[in-house]
Amino acid sequence: MWHMNTSITSDTNGRFDSLFPLPLVPFERFMLADDRTSHPMTFMIEVVFAGSMDRDAVQQAVVAAQRRHPLLSATISSGPRSQWQLIPSLTTLVCWIDADTAIWPPAGTYVDLRKEHGLAVWATIRDGHTRVMFQFHHACCDGLGARTYLTDFLVAYARSAASATERPEWPRLDYEPLRRRGVFGSDSAAGETSSDNPAGTSLARKVTDAYAFLWGQLPTPIPRSQPEVASHRHSTRMGTTALVRPSNHAFSRAESRRLLDKADRLGIWINDVAIALLFTTLASWMQDQQPTLHKGWLRLLMPTNLRQYSDRRLTATNRMSYSFLARQVGACSDLSALVANIAAETRYLKNAKPSLDFLMLMSAVQRIPGMLRLFLGMPQCMGTAVLSNLGEGTRHVRRRFPERNGNMLVGDVELRYFIGVPPIRPGTRAAFGLCFTNGHMVLGLRIDHIVGDESTAQQLMERYVTAWRDWGEFAASSAYKAERVSQHR
Repeated sequence: MWHMNTSITSDTNGRFDSLFPLPLVPFERFMLADDRTSHPMTFMIEVVFAGSMDRDAVQQAVVAAQRRHPLLSATISSGPRSQWQLIPSLTTLVCWIDADTAIWPPAGTYVDLRKEHGLAVWATIRDGHTRVMFQFHHACCDGLGARTYLTDFLVAYARSAASATERPEWPRLDYEPLRRRGVFGSDSAAGETSSDNPAGTSLARKVTDAYAFLWGQLPTPIPRSQPEVASHRHSTRMGTTALVRPSNHAFSRAESRRLLDKADRLGIWINDVAIALLFTTLASWMQDQQPTLHKGWLRLLMPTNLRQYSDRRLTATNRMSYSFLARQVGACSDLSALVANIAAETRYLKNAKPSLDFLMLMSAVQRIPGMLRLFLGMPQCMGTAVLSNLGEGTRHVRRRFPERNGNMLVGDVELRYFIGVPPIRPGTRAAFGLCFTNGHMVLGLRIDHIVGDESTAQQLMERYVTAWRDWGEFAASSAYKAERVSQHR
């Protein structure tokens, strides 16, 4: 039994109670409907620290941060008009995993939002590091919303270990915007995107994109492993999932700087490079197994941030949609042309915001009873893989913490890495994450058990890492040595 340490708590009493019960918006209903016991609509972010954290302080920090984010302290009511209902008496208990008897990292678990919060936490201390794995249900928040929660977790832990005069201040949060979290556009009704065309996407382009998405560029899923191994599936308290434990890779600071500098010289975003290299990686991986796949289509699903300046203090929630990029396998061999082409397309996606069309489609589908489940139950593959970029996880909060060894000092431990992996769904059998922490670029990956086991995931990760190293021309200099985040199997 533990008791809350009032010195690390934030006074949020009554600041958001009046918001509840809070109706679900279309994106949240979409995430809830796409949730399966076999494929939970959850994503994971692992936070790695150098040093041994105090277990009680970790628990205190998890709850203190959770109480500042109401959608992570709420469940969804049953019935035809589902709503968020605040249940602050339910708290997330950290599951500590013994370093001597259990493997790490955990594969994740299914979460029933009608009975429990959308946050689960595991932790372990091994080899001089503390590793804390956070699992978030996507109906509660997106990756940037989770990053807001994790900032509060870091502040809460640091406050528990610091003197009263050295405690970092809590970031300011604004709760009222939760009422309009599903509104995108000045003329929007609550929970729907605007039907005007502020970004300038032409009707012809909308029709072309819709045809390509639904019929013209249907993606090819990553092939099944041969033979499929049933033991890859992981049993959880709610059933059996298709999740394989995540894999990861961290580039050294020197390597990361080299990659960013090259992107700057070429006048492109590092995310454009990540997309292009993932297309080439998937193309080569799949052609190894299906040599005749030259004309097949690959499609990447990319979470797209729709936050504006007015959302800068928004608590953990979803303010996003999806963008889709597709290429034929045979078009992925010329990397230079592919990178330039991807950069041009992502500029269009950023300026024209066709991702709003996806939200409008989801909103329209939900107006017809039963249509959303019918749409999500279609056997076709929505995307070959997912790529999510969480950006620099500590950029806006570093000033709150001292520094040691080039790392942010959080209480008595050093923050080393954030490692993120998005959800997977049937047909979309691989999800890649990209994060930056303390000058390190870190890759994460989870795969469906249909593709293979942990060794398969590591092989796919190594091929993606090799693509990055080849693009960065690391072989030309022995000074750039990769640094791997140990899996501690």
